[in-house]
Amino acid sequence: YNPRIHPENAVRRRNIVIGQMEKYGYLEKELADSLSHLPLMMDYANLEAEGPANYFMVWVRKQADKILEEINQKADTTWDIEKNGLIIHTTLNYQLQLSALDAFREHLSIMQKRLLKQYESPALKNKLEQLAEKELKRLGLTEKKEQLQKQELFSWDGFYSDSITKIDSIKQALTLLHAGLLAIDPQTGSVKSWVGGIDFRTHPYDQVLVHRQLASTFKPLLYAASLEDGKMPCDYLDNDAVTLKDFEGWKPENYDESAGGKYSVAASLANSMNIPTVRLLFELGYEKVDQLWKKMGFSEKLENEPALALGIAEASVYELASAYAAFANGGYPVKLHYINSITTQEGEVLYEYKSKNKEAQIMSEKTTSLMNAILQKAINEGTGTSLRQIYKN
Repeated sequence: YNPRIHPENAVRRRNIVIGQMEKYGYLEKELADSLSHLPLMMDYANLEAEGPANYFMVWVRKQADKILEEINQKADTTWDIEKNGLIIHTTLNYQLQLSALDAFREHLSIMQKRLLKQYESPALKNKLEQLAEKELKRLGLTEKKEQLQKQELFSWDGFYSDSITKIDSIKQALTLLHAGLLAIDPQTGSVKSWVGGIDFRTHPYDQVLVHRQLASTFKPLLYAASLEDGKMPCDYLDNDAVTLKDFEGWKPENYDESAGGKYSVAASLANSMNIPTVRLLFELGYEKVDQLWKKMGFSEKLENEPALALGIAEASVYELASAYAAFANGGYPVKLHYINSITTQEGEVLYEYKSKNKEAQIMSEKTTSLMNAILQKAINEGTGTSLRQIYKN
């Protein structure tokens, strides 16, 4: 009965229901006839059509159920979200959430078009074909792969239905950009905005919680560990090309393929230099990085190898936001929270969030002050300048 894929079935079923409502006296015949002749009206283009914070609400529901279970166990009560009409007051800032959704639409719609444009080249088109074939075999869908199937597809211009083959469906999935966004108050840990994906109805997998390789977002953790160990932003690191014979001849390279000279610690991080960063890891040692990693609350185990410096470690946006909060909080970590209170319809407070004592400091205030200055340098002069030039922030 999907109105996009099978509109005729949806209309037929709707009219059967309207006919039954007329038969049993819920609708007058004239109104029933009028409603039966209305065309289908659909608008799935706007993410707000299904709620501005559905990914967040899934997480809130889990936490609320857990809180109520604890309350019920202690007080021998039977409070239930579904049955008692409880009111959950969350930490979300509605205007920030709408701004986040607007940013998703504006930015990802542009980047999606750029990506698809790239895949028009013969080389990438062939590469995509090979990836899709491989995925098709993995899923065991090799039979009748050219058979057309009508599907509902997502685009930033709105949902649309199309008859496509299995292989084209996989290509569409492989080239669809996804993203996650989390905004928190670094002093209190309260979540202000949470967008877990491009569309909750068709892609409910929450990108805020999934673990991905950190890439260059790992570098500030390494540099913070070095500052804790006594390094200073004005100290210099070698940028000479290096080949690591003990690691299968691995040769780290800077993104612009430059080599030679020296860069300050501050400039190396602000410009996301790979060679100086690998050298810094060797100079500092794995153990000191691992210690800070654990203090910041990451769940994955770090691999003791040179590529660690370039971000092969995995973590979620959720964990990374919590860890980065320590930079803006004087070296104190925060526990994220999403529910301020739970009340009954009559106003009785069943639960109220109470901020706990500060966690143990994991970095000195000096280190976090220096890190903030270096990260600002990255935005003003380094790899993050597009925030100023393009987005005017």
